[in-house]
Amino acid sequence: VHRVTVFDFKCMVTIHKELVFWPEILIIVALISMFIATSFLGLDELTDHLVAKCTNWKRFRSEGNRMGPAHLVMKAVSVARSAIYGFMQLAATLLVVPIMKAAAAAFHCSGDPAVVHFAPTVHCWEGPHLKLTILLAILLPAFMYTLLPNATVGGDSRYVPSTSLFDYKFWQPKNAWRLAAARKAT
Repeated sequence: VHRVTVFDFKCMVTIHKELVFWPEILIIVALISMFIATSFLGLDELTDHLVAKCTNWKRFRSEGNRMGPAHLVMKAVSVARSAIYGFMQLAATLLVVPIMKAAAAAFHCSGDPAVVHFAPTVHCWEGPHLKLTILLAILLPAFMYTLLPNATVGGDSRYVPSTSLFDYKFWQPKNAWRLAAARKAT
């Protein structure tokens, strides 16, 4: 039972946990996968390069109309770039706790036939739940690894190029993660 208050209207809503568990955890898996892919593939850097190429494009420069095809392509790429940067910043700051909380809930089993604590109809360590836990066991360490350098710069992925992810020796003074954090701080 959830209490919902919107303005001065109060109501009681009954939502079965089983109906929320699978959609929520699938969204979490998708967010984690997108964050990892964006970090390792450098999609934010790619959109920066596309914006630069669009502005240097002869057709873009020669178009007198701001609603011409080249300008529309430029606007679409700029919107994609903003969406990617916004997603990376949200996922590295505000969404970390909800993501980790939902992932931990998937592993929280109890009872004598073991069931997921937050979804009592989902049996633990068998069928879809087993596949989910294996997938999360692979994705969560990769998410944490890509999250660390992004979190040190407040989620601003402009300071964390994809090549810096391969400089994992963060204890060294000239490490790319440390340099990125110092660059962001100045």
